[in-house]
Amino acid sequence: MDDSSRPGTAKDRYEVVSELATGGMATVYLGRLVGARGFSRTVAVKVMHPQYAKDRAFCDMFVDEARLSARIRHPNVVPTLDVIDDVDRLDIVMEYVEGESLSALLKTCRAEGRLLPRDIACVIVHDLLSGLHAAHEARGEDGEPLSIVHRDVSPQNVLVGVDGLSRVIDFGVAKARGRLHSTHNGEIKGKIPYMPPEQLYGEELDRRVDVYSAGVVLWEALAGKRLYDQPNEAAVVLAITEGRVVPPSTFAEGIPPALDAVVMRALEKSPGDRFATAHDMAAALEDAAPLASRRKVVELVREVAREKLEERSRIVRALESGKSSAARARPADVATVVEGLPASSPSGSARGPALAMSSSPSTSLPSGDRPLRVTVLLAAAMVALAAILLISSLVPRAEVPRASADASPAPPEAAASPSAVVSAAPPPGAPSVAASVPAAPSIDAAAKSAPPRPPTTKKKPDDCNPPYTVDAEGHRHYKVECL
Repeated sequence: MDDSSRPGTAKDRYEVVSELATGGMATVYLGRLVGARGFSRTVAVKVMHPQYAKDRAFCDMFVDEARLSARIRHPNVVPTLDVIDDVDRLDIVMEYVEGESLSALLKTCRAEGRLLPRDIACVIVHDLLSGLHAAHEARGEDGEPLSIVHRDVSPQNVLVGVDGLSRVIDFGVAKARGRLHSTHNGEIKGKIPYMPPEQLYGEELDRRVDVYSAGVVLWEALAGKRLYDQPNEAAVVLAITEGRVVPPSTFAEGIPPALDAVVMRALEKSPGDRFATAHDMAAALEDAAPLASRRKVVELVREVAREKLEERSRIVRALESGKSSAARARPADVATVVEGLPASSPSGSARGPALAMSSSPSTSLPSGDRPLRVTVLLAAAMVALAAILLISSLVPRAEVPRASADASPAPPEAAASPSAVVSAAPPPGAPSVAASVPAAPSIDAAAKSAPPRPPTTKKKPDDCNPPYTVDAEGHRHYKVECL
């Protein structure tokens, strides 16, 4: 059989069938490895979008992800099976894991008004820590440590399988020895709400970065809410660097003090006060609270993600029975960037299972000392917020009829809820500024409208020059009232 009669093949060995997830940099497909004498295996094929396949930097990042994950041999890490480099195509072949992301499980539980069972939350994070420790301990072909730091640990990058095991995915922005792609000076990679202070400051990073991020994941899984749910990046950065974290038991009953202590130690601002390794945190977690059985995890995943799992199972059965030709998709024909997903945000929300959607958005900051980095990040977020407010204030508003004296006052308009995940790039599907501004009234309505009030500017306190204080170690602490 020639290639033309088998659409969706890659290097004659892989048959690409149905889209599983998509992001700004790549799309993950359900596929099948077709071997000799009828051998086949269901796999996940991650296909880089064509416009990035000719960019050396993007290709290096893509290959780095495959090389690093291939060196980690552990049941709690999704392994890379193969890399396909074919002219204007670059694909990563991964093990297909039937399951759902921790992010999706938590979102569904929140929507249903319930918490993830505590023992299940603990065993999922225990698996996460085990996979991270394996990554931290991984060695290269020369036998030397690779010094891998994931840098993007979050609920989106934890895949909970129907076999009861949870796995770490997406090493696209991992820091490691021998990477083809190196992080530029002043560039921060990852999701801001899961970053420890030293990652925001652009300092030297080690495995304790991932310990902190795992602590955020555990806190959120136990409390059933976001740890950092501030309305903008500036507020999130300020909360991480200057704020005080409360134990998850503040929001969820029944959490024992020992479990609170594990979470709070992982979330210490100073790396030296955290667990030294992910293995140490996993051991402490195991001692602090009971871990759910694999059977219980399986039951929860099948219950919460039932519809998605049934749909994927149907596709897999069709694929394995050879009846999937109608569902085959040509990766070469994939749209460049799916509308609503930022091109620089490959690991943004994905449709379907969270199968290693490549690297996270990165924030480029000028090089220099750590106060400057935080200042620039805060300033950028504040400028964006100010621009939105300015545009809104310039739009003319139609006159609102005055209510009669005996009429009951109308309830205030509900405030828009903040974005679920604060990241360096806009979340997928986020409305544009233009979409969020009310439509301008007609000319007649504008002529009759009341004259706009002159803008009022809030005077900053007199002690905002400078807008920070300096502690005994020379570190700057920014004043909230001066931002």
